[in-house]
Amino acid sequence: MRLQHDLMKKHEDQMLKQVEELLCQKNHLRDHLEKIKRKSEEEEENFLQEISRFNSEFSLQGNREMVFESQTNTEILDLEKEVESLNREMELMSQKNARINSLQDVKRMLQLELQGLEDIRKDLDRQLSEAEAVTESLRAESLFVSQKPLTDSTCLR
Repeated sequence: MRLQHDLMKKHEDQMLKQVEELLCQKNHLRDHLEKIKRKSEEEEENFLQEISRFNSEFSLQGNREMVFESQTNTEILDLEKEVESLNREMELMSQKNARINSLQDVKRMLQLELQGLEDIRKDLDRQLSEAEAVTESLRAESLFVSQKPLTDSTCLR
């Protein structure tokens, strides 16, 4: 009984540790994503500055519409890559969350089983106490009956 309780406690501790690790990993991934976004924005800004400089040097200002279209296409491609990356990350987190949910279901089942076993143990303890009380009562009665012939005046004659 105690061993099973210890195992349940150890299992619960492991699950909590795993949840903590997953949350830490999630935060790390979020930080990493923010760094990537910042770097991407910086690279995009540098790229746009270089394009502007190039256009200025080669008098391509008249072709602004084409440059704008190119920038828009580049930005769309970057955003599509970011969406794809975020979708993969969300899928991974969803899979990990499903595993945690299944472990929590197992934990709940084990807790219910433990509660049932504890109820059985309490019932057995109560029955044992009753049996011990009856045994003690019968011993006292037996002692009383065995001493009665020695103290009873009708039995002494």
